[in-house]
Amino acid sequence: MIRLHAASSRSRLFTQWASHRSTVPYRPLATLKPPEPTHEPVPPPSNAEQPPSSPTPKQPISLRPYIYAAAFLLLGLTAGQYFRLTAVPPPLPVPHSPEDILFLQKLSSDADNLPIVQELRSKSSLWKEWDAYSSMTAAEKERRFSSGPMGGSRGLGLQRIFWNEAEKKAISVIFFGGALSGWPGVTHGGAIATVMDESLGRVAIMGFPAKTGKSPTQANRFYVLKVEPVPESCTERKALIKGRLETIHGRLCVEATGLFVVPKGFKPGEIREGF
Repeated sequence: MIRLHAASSRSRLFTQWASHRSTVPYRPLATLKPPEPTHEPVPPPSNAEQPPSSPTPKQPISLRPYIYAAAFLLLGLTAGQYFRLTAVPPPLPVPHSPEDILFLQKLSSDADNLPIVQELRSKSSLWKEWDAYSSMTAAEKERRFSSGPMGGSRGLGLQRIFWNEAEKKAISVIFFGGALSGWPGVTHGGAIATVMDESLGRVAIMGFPAKTGKSPTQANRFYVLKVEPVPESCTERKALIKGRLETIHGRLCVEATGLFVVPKGFKPGEIREGF
């Protein structure tokens, strides 16, 4: 009785297992996929050595800003110095003072280093050299306009003359001082005309056989100056004028011509009577 009950129990369990297995769908092993592995970075240990990193390349330093700054600074200093010396020039030395004598010596030394002077001196067989009025006494120089009132380092500080006897021509090296300025820093045209007149006259006299010129214009006397235009050389904006300086008796002392031109677009102002 007991054995029969046990056999029936086993039969009932087998029947339940078989029915449950029949309800589970069949899956072949090929369709089953293993789970995909996860790749998470593993942090290195704190005491592990780090690989050496490549150094960051240094940017080259540009000198262009410094060059521009230095150039503009130099330009500003030069312009300021030039403006200061022309607008407010330093005091000029008094003629025959120790400062004036020292300045004249410096001018003579600077002239010796000029290329034109060195070139003419290298041809001393062709060019004879002297300083203007060097053959005159101090009293005679004082009575001359260019060596008296215009003398000294503040005026005609240097007139070095080179004379070519074979070709009858001269080359002069001249220094115009600050006292001869018209506009600040600009030599007056009258001073230039004086030097031109003496230089041209020197060459003319040196070329004459008797080494004499026209009648000298002596001081403390009356003279007559005759000026007239040259009609064939005059237009509405251009005029050629000639003049003659004569003694009271009509003897010629000086002749001169001048060309005067009115620039285009320039409107002359009102000319008053008696100017």
